[in-house]
Amino acid sequence: MKYISIILLFILIIFSINHVSAHTELPQPIGEYKVNISQDPLSPFVGEEIKVIFTLEDKNGSQVKSLKGTVKINKHAVEKYTSGDSESEVHEIYEQAIITDNNGKAVISYSFKEEGYYDVEFIWGKEESESVGRLISVREPTSYFLPSELINRIWLFVGIAFAGCIVGAMTTFFLLTLSFNRGK
Repeated sequence: MKYISIILLFILIIFSINHVSAHTELPQPIGEYKVNISQDPLSPFVGEEIKVIFTLEDKNGSQVKSLKGTVKINKHAVEKYTSGDSESEVHEIYEQAIITDNNGKAVISYSFKEEGYYDVEFIWGKEESESVGRLISVREPTSYFLPSELINRIWLFVGIAFAGCIVGAMTTFFLLTLSFNRGK
């Protein structure tokens, strides 16, 4: 009975916890709105589709419906880096007009073609005077199983295979020696 009550309490706690998202931040006050930005995945790879969601609320906490704006994606290209200073260029790679839905969300899905730093920005207001954005770092996928990585780490796989053969042979010898010499 004691264990059943503990299990039921655990199940109750699990089901009573609200949905928690690690992809969100605290809302930022921008003009007359509070804006929350979330993205999934947090650390995207080249070629992977990323979803960025801008959620707008007014000061009363109500969702802002049918707000017209523009989503822009800019790539930051660092030209030179010397003694703490860097010179960078910004290249606009994507622009789309967008309207918030009934939940106050403006959603953009995009797949980046090369690694780098990208600024995803939602711009709205009279003459596009208000904006909020997020800097996203897109990276190349790395794995031990990519062809270029396999060539660099072939010694690691050969070493693991060799060690496995030696340990297997020693274990087999030890077990066979024990089984044949039981009576002595």
